[in-house]
Amino acid sequence: MDGDEPHQGVKDSIHNPNKSNRYLQLTGEPQQEETMEVNERVDPALSHTVKDNKITIRGLVYTAPPIGGFPTPQVTSPVTRGLPTSLIETFDSIPGLKIWVRPWGAYYSTDLQTIRLSVAKTLTDFLGKEELVNLFQPDAEKKDRHDPGGAPWHFLVTNLTQDEHNIAVMTKVIASKRATLFLLPYTQPIPSFVMLLKNITYDDGHEVNGEDRVVKAVSDTLISTPLLDRDLMSLVEKPHRAGLELDLFIQGLEASLYKLNLDTKGPTHVWKISSTKMPSFSSIHSYNRFVSRLLELNYPTTGYGTGQPATGPENYGCQMCKSRDHMKVECPFPVIPGWMTPADEQIPWLLNASKREKAGRGATIRNKKETQEAEISPLGPNIPMEVVLNHQSKGKPELRVTSATTTLNNANLDESTTLNSVTNVPGPWSGGSDNQAAGLAPNETTGFLAGGNPGAQDNSTVLIERQQENQLEEPGTTNYNDGANRRKKSKNHNPNLSKPQKDTRANIKIGSLNINGHGARSIFDPKNKWLKINQLMREERMSILAVQEAHIDSEGADELNSLFKNTTILPSPNLGNLNSKGVAFVINQRLAAVGQNMKSTVIIPGRALLLETRWHNNETLTILNIYAPNDTLENKEFWSTLEEKWAEISSTYPFPDLMLGDFNLTEEGIDRNNGRIDNQGAIENLKSLCSFFELSDGWRLRNPLERDFTLRHLSSNHQSRIDRIYVSNEILNQAQDWEISTPALQTDHRLISLQIAIPDTPFIGKGRWTIPNFVLGDRKFLQEIEEKGKSLLNDLRAQPDTCADSKDAQIKWKSFKEDITKTARRFAKTPLTWTERRLKEIEVRLRILNNDLVENEDTKKEEIRCLQFEESELITLQFNARRDITAARNQLEGETVCKEKIGS
Repeated sequence: MDGDEPHQGVKDSIHNPNKSNRYLQLTGEPQQEETMEVNERVDPALSHTVKDNKITIRGLVYTAPPIGGFPTPQVTSPVTRGLPTSLIETFDSIPGLKIWVRPWGAYYSTDLQTIRLSVAKTLTDFLGKEELVNLFQPDAEKKDRHDPGGAPWHFLVTNLTQDEHNIAVMTKVIASKRATLFLLPYTQPIPSFVMLLKNITYDDGHEVNGEDRVVKAVSDTLISTPLLDRDLMSLVEKPHRAGLELDLFIQGLEASLYKLNLDTKGPTHVWKISSTKMPSFSSIHSYNRFVSRLLELNYPTTGYGTGQPATGPENYGCQMCKSRDHMKVECPFPVIPGWMTPADEQIPWLLNASKREKAGRGATIRNKKETQEAEISPLGPNIPMEVVLNHQSKGKPELRVTSATTTLNNANLDESTTLNSVTNVPGPWSGGSDNQAAGLAPNETTGFLAGGNPGAQDNSTVLIERQQENQLEEPGTTNYNDGANRRKKSKNHNPNLSKPQKDTRANIKIGSLNINGHGARSIFDPKNKWLKINQLMREERMSILAVQEAHIDSEGADELNSLFKNTTILPSPNLGNLNSKGVAFVINQRLAAVGQNMKSTVIIPGRALLLETRWHNNETLTILNIYAPNDTLENKEFWSTLEEKWAEISSTYPFPDLMLGDFNLTEEGIDRNNGRIDNQGAIENLKSLCSFFELSDGWRLRNPLERDFTLRHLSSNHQSRIDRIYVSNEILNQAQDWEISTPALQTDHRLISLQIAIPDTPFIGKGRWTIPNFVLGDRKFLQEIEEKGKSLLNDLRAQPDTCADSKDAQIKWKSFKEDITKTARRFAKTPLTWTERRLKEIEVRLRILNNDLVENEDTKKEEIRCLQFEESELITLQFNARRDITAARNQLEGETVCKEKIGS
């Protein structure tokens, strides 16, 4: 069979939009299979025999394409996302045929040579070439702005012959134990996936026409949206056909129900929207601009709610194949027969819950002063390396790298080479999550390696030494290894803390905010920011707030504690200057710890403050409040100092469950609107500290591709996400509602927060819905219900007496009550004031602008600046209005016997 023929069993996609035959057989000779064994067939791409779903070429064993063909990953992010225009033009100018190669489940790693050679050797054997293939990358100094300097997500392979190009494109995937790679055409295919819709209810067990109902809602909205075809004209190859292509796109819409388990609230239901007739977009960027336009719309149904595009954790996609239409736990590739992945027991994040609970945190410590050994960050489950876990503690596998002098060249790369016995396995210690049910994933964006032909590199490889801890753990303790020195610490953090004096909430909200100083010094001055902190925590129902740039000492804290009896402030001021630095914890005594059930420890005055507390029975919580230096060198040393304080043999500090605050640096270019990469040394020290504590950036795991910022400079239009919350794996499994919101205080930082529930919290359903009181007081609602009631009475009066025994009256009465419920729900979802509606519009527009990488930067920055200023003004206006109402009520009823007086 000729290698130029298309792949047998091309799956239904935009390239094969034949709905009547989803697995269209384009080639193949059925009579040939009759002469072969049952477990054998021929791969149409290479004409090699497939036995037991595997193909062997030059010692490379990889998974054969299934009969229906490999699924087509629905990749929506541009391969060249974030790269300079000049670099993209350089790629385009390279002559000859070329493809992109993407490692399966790629994690960033500093071990560039190992990764690069694994990819090159796999491609070389697969294509049957005598010399290593060319992996083209930009210069080392021109890194992807979304990549802090790690391993690539995509390689560019050049100088391919026509046969090699056809074979690669037809095969799509090379799944082997050496490396698992996705092979993509240089011109990125347009996915058929469009978006996910939430808030559309369904009838469980009666979902016969649910898909049709959702498709109708989307179709009706798109048809009624003005100028949508005009927006499409600039995005397609033939503008004069934009109207026709929009009609075809709407005709090809499909919907399917998608059930997710994201948090303790139970399953989330979303609708997956795709189209079998996508417009002829000129590029993947045009596709994204069109989808961004659709994400601005709402999609109402009749009686089943209004669909809203899902842009939260339910829409992050699969971290392994990079598809946006499914989560990691539902990835179709691992279930393909013969898929070459390690056994489940070899992968830490596939351990069941009971094993994960035994793993503990902080099981190993690297002594950087005594050795020059470095950990290898994981790349993926199929870049081969054997990982041996501690058989007793199931803790973090310790991988150590030592130098070697193996010379690598084109003739010396064989199966016995050390590189081919190396596998990095991703897990929660590398920034990923062990919560498979939630489908959490680290941010993975485009990156490239430095260098040219891997065969030209010399004198570098690594040898992996596997180290096992055979010592048994005592009950209730966790071992911390620092060479020969070990120390033990109770898992209960601080057993001296008393049990809460009264019942508190089973879930608490924790936040962090840099307030940019106290404002006016006197607490009687309206410009004093600490006076507004109490109202902020009350309205946000915040249990614990970490404050940076607090500018408050113990005397000022005592003064405020006496003024607000339900609020406790624990400060750590700057000893040299009270008007700079400073961190503090603010405890809402109504919701979190009660009385003296807390302990604060100053780690670094004005910079780091540790809080230990108990809440809701015996649940312990340790939080580290951080305000890192802004100076580059001081910031770098700050993280090393913190790690040393915990790594000391005499240290009694408990490991924090959360580390939050103002870090004054970002780990990734995606966290800055200009894509700038911060000081690499400071980033590495921060990563080392997080690895030591076994903490990860929870918001980024929940939103791996989203761009949102916590620091805004209105003057320079610069934005960054330097305020973050790092959590342990245990807390990550209990956390939900990660938010970044604009506070009413005068500060250039935004409020970050999350909700934490105790592990054994029972699942509580939605309960019985009732009409809210504010809806019952709405005149328009009452008028509409009155009209419906009059219509029902007229129908009943017009009913003849002969129908007294029929069920018509009961049916009409039931329909009337259901109609009231639907109408009340519609009024309840509608913002009552213009301010609320405008704030919602601003929020949606800012999210779209922050994630739009195509629109002109200057125009976008100016619009963002105006929207942020308007948002801040409206929020402050609302906040001050509520303060005035509270002050007026206190003036009128403060000294009288009323509900507020008794409740206080």
